[in-house]
Amino acid sequence: MLRTVRLKFFFLLFLTILSIILVLPSFTTKMPAWFEYISRGLNLGLDLKGGMHLVLEVDLEQAIANELNRTARSLTAQAEKLKIPLRVGEVTKEALPLTLAQATDREAFLKLIKEQYPKLDVKGPQPADGGLGFQLTIKPKELEDFKDDTLRRSLEILRNRIDQFGVTEPVIVPQGSDQIVVQLPGIQDPARARELIKTTAQLEFKLVYDESPVSVEELIEAAEKEGKLKDRYNREEVNRALAGKLPPDTEVYFEVRKDRETRRETKIPLLIKKKVLLTGDRVENAVVRHDVAEVAVLVSFNADGAQEFDRITRDNVKRRLAIILDEVVRSAPVIQERISKGEARIT
Repeated sequence: MLRTVRLKFFFLLFLTILSIILVLPSFTTKMPAWFEYISRGLNLGLDLKGGMHLVLEVDLEQAIANELNRTARSLTAQAEKLKIPLRVGEVTKEALPLTLAQATDREAFLKLIKEQYPKLDVKGPQPADGGLGFQLTIKPKELEDFKDDTLRRSLEILRNRIDQFGVTEPVIVPQGSDQIVVQLPGIQDPARARELIKTTAQLEFKLVYDESPVSVEELIEAAEKEGKLKDRYNREEVNRALAGKLPPDTEVYFEVRKDRETRRETKIPLLIKKKVLLTGDRVENAVVRHDVAEVAVLVSFNADGAQEFDRITRDNVKRRLAIILDEVVRSAPVIQERISKGEARIT
């Protein structure tokens, strides 16, 4: 019996020592770097650690209006090619009003909508200013898909931005159909966090510098060993640590890659040319398509953007073009050929 008591005592002692080791990083930051492989401590929530709690509302009404306005610009351009005069009004209550100047163009107009814009419902016609008035709306199923996609993209943008703060276990979840709950335990700069969250998403196109004689991975690894980079470093900290070691007019970005089976994300450092070739104000629309084997993004440019993208792809065949959203490389495909139609498919 005494042997059993001793075994229980040593077992409880072992559990006590193990518990102390596991929770020790929760009470001090002065732990050796290798200790994180054993334990990172407890992830304290807002109630114990403090921080920020935000409830953000996604302006779906404005997103729908923007989508209909983009459609209106595209539709007007297509109608001009077919010599169908149109007058487009302002979006109200998720509907786009437009007027056909000539009633004789009705059949050609309806055919254009059916073939080129199948996601739209057409209501009308009604007599209007000597012509025919129509109301264009997004079909119910497509409208729900659009709202879901808008909320999903908003979540992804927020995650990308909040990742820059190095917050441990942030909570970013949807609430209802148009709200997002954000919890940032232990955030040290709430004013900067609010400002970053409110900033409009920035889309840029830049060239990947694959000709570099230096290895970005090796430079980052050396900076970690020298203590210039600590755990959960961001892009700004990497570029400061590697100042003077990178080729001229280049900087480091991280490409986010997601495993299709495990859904786990990994960050790959890339050396990118600083020159911005194209920005989001030249993009007319971007749609995510979920194919059987992959996820693809279909990007269409406005008239100016189409010309610039034509020149970019013509001059940089076989080079990689980085698509950067909020300073995160979402994709860096190889330009296989010149693209002159103003549309691109990115996988």
